[in-house]
Amino acid sequence: MSTLKVNTIQDASGNNGSTSEQIYQGRARVWWYYDQRGTPSIENSYRVSSVTDNATGQYTVNYADTLNNPCGISGASYNDNAFDAQFSDVTNIYAANTFAQVQTSNMGSNAPGLAELHDCDFNYGVIYCDV
Repeated sequence: MSTLKVNTIQDASGNNGSTSEQIYQGRARVWWYYDQRGTPSIENSYRVSSVTDNATGQYTVNYADTLNNPCGISGASYNDNAFDAQFSDVTNIYAANTFAQVQTSNMGSNAPGLAELHDCDFNYGVIYCDV
């Protein structure tokens, strides 16, 4: 068995280089795990400079770098039990070049109210973009 060791892998045109560490971490440009309860905190993240808690169920993720044509996805859990119907049905995300704005609302029958914004126990987001 052979081992190939390189510092950077590039596409055929010599652009879009990736290190083995970047490939190992995945090619998401930004990701986060955010706890909105009590004192909001970033539990884990990649290329996030800070998170601003704007209001109940609303926060802004600030990127460490400026991105080109970002798009993102976010998901949330209302509490730490995924099977008791208290979960976030709707998570809205707006991805801009330097930040993402996230809203977490709940439309479930056991939720605080129809489409009411609420802070989640667990909120995850991932941003992809062009290089």
